[in-house]
Amino acid sequence: MTDDGRRSRRLLTILLGLLVLGGAVLLWSSSLVWRVELVEREAPLPAVAYSMTGADAVPMTLALGLLALAAVVAVLATGPLGRRIVGTILLITAVWTGVALYQWVATPAAEASAAMSEDGARHSADDAPEASAIAGPLAMLGVALTAGAGLAVVLTSRRLPRMGSKYERPRAPTGPASRTPEEAQDGAVRDRSMWSSIDRGEDPTE
Repeated sequence: MTDDGRRSRRLLTILLGLLVLGGAVLLWSSSLVWRVELVEREAPLPAVAYSMTGADAVPMTLALGLLALAAVVAVLATGPLGRRIVGTILLITAVWTGVALYQWVATPAAEASAAMSEDGARHSADDAPEASAIAGPLAMLGVALTAGAGLAVVLTSRRLPRMGSKYERPRAPTGPASRTPEEAQDGAVRDRSMWSSIDRGEDPTE
């Protein structure tokens, strides 16, 4: 394998690793509890708690994580044009998810509480889960990794090797070069016989 081939395969390995890491981080983050809110009620009603995971709070984190993992196969199996399409979709989806994350963080407390009551999971005050302190940073990291990998795929799509290309069999040669020595000799004999017939005034096609 040439040096260029080694570099291109190393680049492909790095990009696939970024996609796998970004997708895994996003899926992990989306499964964690992002926010818990305790709601006091009038006596004698007990207090209740509402919780939301990342998949509930920002569903795009889960979608982007699955897309990043699916892109691993797509990058391996497609050519330069397909890779540019895949990378562009990843980049756009990552930016969209980043905007959704920002909107979630910037949501006013009153609106967040209303969303928790409507869409969050309900628990008793004693059984409420704890919010994860690393859920938000993990989601941001996953978005950054996926966006970077998508941009890199677009920029390097022509340099990346295609899956199975080294196992493709070369086409069998055609034409005179593909004939065996015996076949070439027989052909030469037939050619001489044809020209001899023409010299004698005979029709060689009869």
